[in-house]
Amino acid sequence: MSRRAVAAAVLLAFSAATLQAEGTPADKKHEPEPYTKEEFPEWARQLWRAEVVFVGSFPFTFFFVLEGYDTYKYAANDFSSSYAPWPFRTSDEITYTTDEVFWLVVSALASSAVVSLVDFILGHVGQQPANP
Repeated sequence: MSRRAVAAAVLLAFSAATLQAEGTPADKKHEPEPYTKEEFPEWARQLWRAEVVFVGSFPFTFFFVLEGYDTYKYAANDFSSSYAPWPFRTSDEITYTTDEVFWLVVSALASSAVVSLVDFILGHVGQQPANP
């Protein structure tokens, strides 16, 4: 065995022994505490929710934009079976140009932004105080 391998093995054994000596399962002092409401401002929580909705909706919006575009191409090509939307397509010869892919992704991103904005608006509709 080389010196490096021996040194790495000794270092690994030493660090594992040190970690075992420092904490035991009964030791609760290193357990993280949950966040409190005062820890983050309201705008940061709203921004985080908008980001989660935006990123989470992207796969769905991309799928629906792609299916919509495939349906458009199917209708534009006189309903040829080779241009049918994805599950009904008879051939895999249909490819997208770089321009088409760019606009499909941009459309899906814009759709995700709209979904996030609608979620934000719907979340604030019920929170407005009623004027007497």
